[in-house]
Amino acid sequence: MNSEEPVEVEVSNQEQIEIKEKRAREIANGGVFENIVEDLFDEKLLEGCIEKTKEDFGARIKNAHFEAKEKDWEILTAIRLFHLDTAEHCVRTLEILSHKIHETLTRPDGGSVNLDTNIIAENITIEEFLRAALLHDVGKIIVPRSILDNPLSNTNWWQVLSLAINSEGEDSDLIRNHIAKLSGAPFNIDTYRKDLDSHDVRPIQVCPVDVILPPEDISDLAKRGFTKENTILEIIMAHEEESRRILEASGFPVEAKLASMHHNYLHRDIGGQNSSVEALRVGADVVGISMADIIHLADVTDALVSSRSYKGPMPISKVLTVLIQHANSGKVGKEMTYMWIKSELSKNKISEDEKIQFADDFKEINLFLSKQEKEAQVEFMAEAA
Repeated sequence: MNSEEPVEVEVSNQEQIEIKEKRAREIANGGVFENIVEDLFDEKLLEGCIEKTKEDFGARIKNAHFEAKEKDWEILTAIRLFHLDTAEHCVRTLEILSHKIHETLTRPDGGSVNLDTNIIAENITIEEFLRAALLHDVGKIIVPRSILDNPLSNTNWWQVLSLAINSEGEDSDLIRNHIAKLSGAPFNIDTYRKDLDSHDVRPIQVCPVDVILPPEDISDLAKRGFTKENTILEIIMAHEEESRRILEASGFPVEAKLASMHHNYLHRDIGGQNSSVEALRVGADVVGISMADIIHLADVTDALVSSRSYKGPMPISKVLTVLIQHANSGKVGKEMTYMWIKSELSKNKISEDEKIQFADDFKEINLFLSKQEKEAQVEFMAEAA
C-alpha cells in the first residue's frame, strides 16, 4: 500500500448531524433572518434543523396547547440556531402564558378576570396571542452574540462606566453627553451616578458598545446596522422593531404588533407610525389591561427567575418587586401587574424563612397591592356617587 494514499475516515451519522448543526449555527450568526433561512435552505440544512427543533421543543409546545405551523417551526429554528438560551426563554414564556391566560385572576376591586375570554372578545385568537409569546424575541437575531452573552453584572457595568468616563477621547465625551441628557442636569463627575439613579437610568443606557467589544466585533456591528457609538441598550432594544419586521414579513401582523410592544409599548412608535395602545387593549371597557402587558410580565418573570450569563435565578420576592418598579415607571399597567402578582403569590409557596429573609421585598409588595386596592375602592365610591 502506498503510504501517501489518502486514508478514508468513516464519519458516523451522529458526527454528520453535529457537523451540519455547527454549519447551521455559523449561518445563523449572520444577523439577518431572511438570509439565515435562505442559506439554510440552499445548503440543504433547513429541514434537518427544523426536525431538531421539533425534537427539542415539540412536546413542550404541544403541552402548552399551541399547534405550531411550519412557519412557526422555521422561525423558532432560526432563534435556536442563533442563541439556544433565547429559544428556551421563548418556549418558557409560551408555557407561562398558556397557563396564565386560563386562570381566574383577581382584580384590585375584588372582581375576577379570565384573560382568554377577553382576548377572544377583542377579535384576537388564542393562537395569535400564543404565537406572539413564542416568537416575541426573534428580533434578537440582530443583536451580536457578544452582547447577548456578555457576563457583566450591573455592578460591573458601573465600574466600566466609571473607567470610560475617566478616560480620554471621544467615548468619554459621548458618555458625558448621554448622562447629561438622560439625567436632565449638566454632567458632574461627583454626582453623575446619583443623577442617573434618580432617573432610573442604568449604565448600559449610556455606555457605547465599543467600551466592551474588541475591534473585530465592532466590524460586525456595521453589518447589522449599528455603529460603535450606539449604546448597549440601543442595540439590545433594536430587537423589538426587528421582531415586528420579521413577524409581519412572515404573515403574522397581529403577532408582529404584540411582540414589538412587549417591553415599553407605552412610549414607543412602531414601524415609524404612532401605534394606538387602545387597539391592543384587552377588555378595555371592563379591565383596562393590555395584551402587551401580559406578554411583558411573562417575559420579565421568566428572564428574572432563569439563570443568565451575568446572574443566577432571582427569588420570587425580588422578581415581584422588579415588576412593581416596571409598573410604577409606566412600562406596564398597574392593574395587570396587581393581578399577576396576586397569581404568583398564590402559586408560589413562600416559607416563613423567606418572609423574614426578604422582609423588605414583601413589605414593598404588600404596599403596592394595598395601594391598588384602595385606589380601586376610591374609584368605585366616586362612580357610585
